[in-house]
Amino acid sequence: MMAKKTLFVLFLVLCITPLLAIEGRLAVTTYANFFDRWYKSNAEVPLGAIPQTTHIYKRQAFYMLPLISGFGTDAKKKANITYNLTIKKGAIVLLDRKSVKGLTKVVNDTSAVFLCETVLNYEFTADAKEGEYSIEITITDNTNGQKATFGQTITVSTYKYIPRKFAVPDSFFVWQNYCYEGLEPDREIDGLLFFSQPKVQTDPEKTLPMLGFFAELFKGKFYLLNAVEEHFTKMDTNERLTTIHILNLVSYAPQSLQKKFNADEKQYYQSVKGYGLPIIPDSTVKNPYLLNLLWAKFFASGSFEHAKKIAETLELGKYEGAMARYNESGKTDRDQQEAFWETIYQKTVQDLLQRLPNHPLFNGYCLYMLTAKETAPDVVIQLERVVVR
Repeated sequence: MMAKKTLFVLFLVLCITPLLAIEGRLAVTTYANFFDRWYKSNAEVPLGAIPQTTHIYKRQAFYMLPLISGFGTDAKKKANITYNLTIKKGAIVLLDRKSVKGLTKVVNDTSAVFLCETVLNYEFTADAKEGEYSIEITITDNTNGQKATFGQTITVSTYKYIPRKFAVPDSFFVWQNYCYEGLEPDREIDGLLFFSQPKVQTDPEKTLPMLGFFAELFKGKFYLLNAVEEHFTKMDTNERLTTIHILNLVSYAPQSLQKKFNADEKQYYQSVKGYGLPIIPDSTVKNPYLLNLLWAKFFASGSFEHAKKIAETLELGKYEGAMARYNESGKTDRDQQEAFWETIYQKTVQDLLQRLPNHPLFNGYCLYMLTAKETAPDVVIQLERVVVR
């Protein structure tokens, strides 16, 4: 009987993965779509697809990403990781969370780096003290009892807008196209003021996407919205009107701001109040203006959902050849509609061929979609023609 017990214990020991040195590190980001960037970017180093920071503004939401490796698993290769997290300024504890679910899934290679399943977020209030804060995480491997502690120091301050005007259009458009990568942070208001110039808004086809870009960029970012409000009286007429338009799109118009409006601006605000951007349909996008709007929203956020909607337009590839057939057909309304849909398809193909080599995140999303079960087979076939490998 004793021999059987000994063998059973030995069996359990052998079924648990060897005790590696459990390790962890903390990454801090202000990008809410970090899970998509980690799991769907197809990046060789997923963390490289997530812009990180150690400087946080008051009223700016941020996310604390625990990354772990070297942990144990049970006989079924399932991990059981929890963690505690604290945010402190000296001896003062602002946040103290215990036994947060870290990792509970089946893991075949515990030497790889894993992002915890639960990621906590925080936002410092407007009256928070400025200076350094420490974030500390203690992870516990409940399979073998190992623990590891790690963390990061962040600096917290009040956002103050310091003008750095874009000297030439090219510099603005480079910033705008790669904003989702964290390129030149804190230039959102500079971009807004540049876009406000009448010469930039001469083409309605380009104005709509830019409105969408700035709406995506400013929504929910109260530290930025407050700074825009503070700078409002220093703006010229065009800047003020454009600002009113964009702030309406993100539903930001406190009485403190409206009191700064002159008579013309009050009238303009009433004319745009309640109006928003066009709604992106759940079905395939078949409108070139909406496609441009989706691209602009992606440039602002790096969102997988925006990239997915653009890629799904390739479903219109089934109408390829419709334009040529239209010239030889009876030119019915249906013939004309299908020919138009082919132009949308061709536009998407050209946009992807031109942009994917220069936008690794979007290209990575496309590579992910090639194997994702939710991607329609005809879209997968079309994606194979444009992705960069």
